[in-house]
Amino acid sequence: MDMFEVRKEGLLILELKGRLDALTSPGVRDKILTFLEAGETNVLLDCSGMDYVSSAGLRVLFEAAYKARDLKGWIGSYGVCENVKKIFNLADLSSELPTFRTQEEALKSR
Repeated sequence: MDMFEVRKEGLLILELKGRLDALTSPGVRDKILTFLEAGETNVLLDCSGMDYVSSAGLRVLFEAAYKARDLKGWIGSYGVCENVKKIFNLADLSSELPTFRTQEEALKSR
């Protein structure tokens, strides 16, 4: 999985490309938690390039959402494809990680 960072309107936007699975989730976890612990507590995940998420990937996303909340921050996502959205819904991830259709919609919600 590739991850690219962009800053916009006070948010750190992390573009996720590829599969978030048992092989890639430790690296993604480390990067996201490093950003959060460094004070980047408002994070938006661009999932438009993420085509798969496993249970290991879901754990990373839940952990990131809990950590952001503990730090009085916020983490959300947008651009989630239908296959990944089904997995998010089955895991009830939206209760901890708000998901939006577009970046503009996510930015307006903040």
